[in-house]
Amino acid sequence: MSKEDIKQEIYRELDSFSENTLQDVLTYLRNLRPQEHISLFSGDHLNKLLSEDRELLQRLAQ
Repeated sequence: MSKEDIKQEIYRELDSFSENTLQDVLTYLRNLRPQEHISLFSGDHLNKLLSEDRELLQRLAQ
């Protein structure tokens, strides 16, 4: 998948979130920037985060 394809998929997913949840996601992403040197999004770590937070994110999106 290209970078643009991935962005489009992310946009489609984010489209279902509430405005408040989107603000939380934006804040979270901005807080990651200073820590870019830390590999927070290694495959295993990202999968763990997403699996743990999936239910919470679904509830927040409603």
